[in-house]
Amino acid sequence: MDLLLFEDYIKKYNAINSQEWTTLYENIKSSNKEIQEDMFGFCALVNNEEDAIKKYLKDFEWSFETNSFGNSYYQKISRNINGTFEDEISFVVGDKKDQFEYLIAYRTFNKKYDTQIEINPKLVWYENLVKVGNEYLNPVTDECMIRIANDRVEVLTQYLKNFLCTYNKACIIAFDHRRFGTIYEKIQPKQTPIGSPCSYMLYTLKKYDYKEYNVYSNIIGKAIVFPYTKCKNDSLEYLLDKKRYADFTIGIDEKTGEEITFTCDENKLANYFGANPDAPHFLTPVFFNKMVLNKYKTDTRNYAISDGHITFLDDWLIPFTINKDDKVVVWLGDLGRIPFAEQLYWKQENTTPKGEIEKNFFDQQMNNVFVDKILPEKWLFRLIQQTNDLTSKKFGDVIFSKLSEADSSIYSAFILPISNNIDEYKEFLMQFCKIIAESINKKIISKYVSKDKTLDVKGEQLGSIAQLQIFFQECNLPIAEKLIEAIKLVYNSRNKLAGHSASIKEYNKLWKRDKEHAPNWISDSKMLLNSVNDALNDLIEEL
Repeated sequence: MDLLLFEDYIKKYNAINSQEWTTLYENIKSSNKEIQEDMFGFCALVNNEEDAIKKYLKDFEWSFETNSFGNSYYQKISRNINGTFEDEISFVVGDKKDQFEYLIAYRTFNKKYDTQIEINPKLVWYENLVKVGNEYLNPVTDECMIRIANDRVEVLTQYLKNFLCTYNKACIIAFDHRRFGTIYEKIQPKQTPIGSPCSYMLYTLKKYDYKEYNVYSNIIGKAIVFPYTKCKNDSLEYLLDKKRYADFTIGIDEKTGEEITFTCDENKLANYFGANPDAPHFLTPVFFNKMVLNKYKTDTRNYAISDGHITFLDDWLIPFTINKDDKVVVWLGDLGRIPFAEQLYWKQENTTPKGEIEKNFFDQQMNNVFVDKILPEKWLFRLIQQTNDLTSKKFGDVIFSKLSEADSSIYSAFILPISNNIDEYKEFLMQFCKIIAESINKKIISKYVSKDKTLDVKGEQLGSIAQLQIFFQECNLPIAEKLIEAIKLVYNSRNKLAGHSASIKEYNKLWKRDKEHAPNWISDSKMLLNSVNDALNDLIEEL
């Protein structure tokens, strides 16, 4: 009996504006031994006019139908013009009926094809939503805004209300829900109107004699989703210049020892054109703990770390460097060009200045000088490309193949470990091996090295590093031995810690250290990277 009272839906529609999700369309039929449900809901847009909406909510009639939208046609209307009726032919687009505009189109095809449900593109375009499977996502945040199924379309209410605010519309949720049940108690038939400031429905309960059910209940009516009174939209806030700015630590007061902070709002900073002469300069270095990079190295789908820049999709970028003290350094004014939420993220790792600014970064940013590298881990990829260019010209092929599509995120994610943590070092080693060891191109080796020379004493195929060593020997490139030794150390370090059962003792043995030595993983990663980079640079000069 509880379901027959429709208390669940009555409560929902009376609080339609506070629901997390709004159902724009539903057509659900279900049944069991005790109850059968036939739920239908539809929607439309109407102008957000208070008096008209109050009048509209005085009864349960929709004033539009499911076939009011979604079909274009010509119509003939007779009009009384000065006492004479004249036929007028006009074209009906199918997106509107009187004061109503479609949000969902319920399209039928004379029962020849299944009904199709289509969403007004205005709702999809509002934040440039992208359809992924059965969801429409915000392409920046990946948050689901609209979700669809065969029998239902739902929209995130906050998204809908912002959309309505922009268009100055209200959304009508029209419904006709029916339940059939079997009960063994006497009922008193009734028909009751139920109203609220945002809904009006007619509830009906009566006897029913059909199949196995003996009672029928129904609610028919409509509810209104109102727009927000203020629109929240990134492009609007940008145009209205409502951007907020965080303060950052830029130094220490020599007298008091207190931190000196200043806003990153470039409109309040000094520049080379004479603005705000008493304020810190736009190009004031701000220092951060290296932990600030964690977010960007792990979320490679949205962020990319290149040589001297962090980018977020096509939305923003910020120049940065890492100095010898492992501090991330950016300019104060550049922090003001990233979103406020991003500024707050950086602020958590803001620290007092420590060390100098990396020279190449300074020359590039301050002196407009072309530099070949800023970060050594990104310089690695350029050296590999230079090596490949030279070997392709000289030997007809590259030495290092491109990373697979599944591993392509490594180009952005590969940076030196941020913390002295063995797990982070393991990840660094695995990525390094994919870049420099597992990408060795065996095709170029087979062109210059006979097959018998690539076999060990047991007649089994040598590994790719050993084969590359033989290739360099056959091509009379003894300088490449330095590169082979560097690659071997990367590969074997990975094996001792990440490839098999981890053993720090065996790792120390490989590095020719005391077995009880406590490695500094950051220092070791720098040594590995520098050794490979130096060896590649020497090979490039030789080639």
